[in-house]
Amino acid sequence: MEDRPLVVAVDFDGTLVENNFPEIGEPNKEVMQYVRDKKEEGAIIILWTTRQNDFLQEALDFCEQYDIPIDYANRNAPGIGFETSNKIFADIYVDDRGYNPFGIVDGKMKLYTEDDALAKQNTDF
Repeated sequence: MEDRPLVVAVDFDGTLVENNFPEIGEPNKEVMQYVRDKKEEGAIIILWTTRQNDFLQEALDFCEQYDIPIDYANRNAPGIGFETSNKIFADIYVDDRGYNPFGIVDGKMKLYTEDDALAKQNTDF
């Protein structure tokens, strides 16, 4: 990896909170702690969401209220070589609609154990 911080893009609805758009759903404490831990490890955190305008501001206010460290919202971090693209660049994408370190258990995102993730990876193809 290049000599730069890890970049983590995290979705809001269905990921940091239960999906209840346009309202803000219940907090997902496990995902919130994962993001805090990655930030403590030195990662850049990008809020990667379809929310715009007032809805985006509500999400950012929520993150501030719950001490979820967000460095950028819906834009790339400068200096990582993706400044000219609208596509968000990240090393890790945490999203309820993608394959990531979390899986859906009982309707909520839960952190996989390493063994669970490897087992799922081997059966997805």
